[in-house]
Amino acid sequence: MTRRFDPKCDWWLLAFLIVLLLLVTVIVFFSRERQLWAVVLVLFLDIMTLWILFGSWYALTATHLAVAFGPIRFHFPLEHVVRVRRGGLWAQVTSFREPRLRFAFSADNIVVELSQGWASRVVISPRDKEAFVALLRERVPNLVVEL
Repeated sequence: MTRRFDPKCDWWLLAFLIVLLLLVTVIVFFSRERQLWAVVLVLFLDIMTLWILFGSWYALTATHLAVAFGPIRFHFPLEHVVRVRRGGLWAQVTSFREPRLRFAFSADNIVVELSQGWASRVVISPRDKEAFVALLRERVPNLVVEL
């Protein structure tokens, strides 16, 4: 009953993060004044970033939308999902007027809006967006889809 979806990742974001990780790691490791705390911090950030990039997924269960963002896990009840709409690059940006959780690695994303709970909008980027929305539509009868 649970269906898992891999995230879509834009090549430029992946390239930017990997170049940034390599650059910072090389600078810290080959610095003449290398400090142990800096090495540990950089290794921790490298591991966390790689975990988030390669250990993320979205799943639809019978009752929840599950989001894994590396070590971070969230479950949103499907009974609170009211609308799905096209995201885009600006969906990655948040503001006090329109707060949201961003778990997308692509500008080709969707915004899942919730009627209640601590999060009102969740931005995700499933690789198979059409299958994700079709399954969500099956499990949420009154879902408003604006794609």
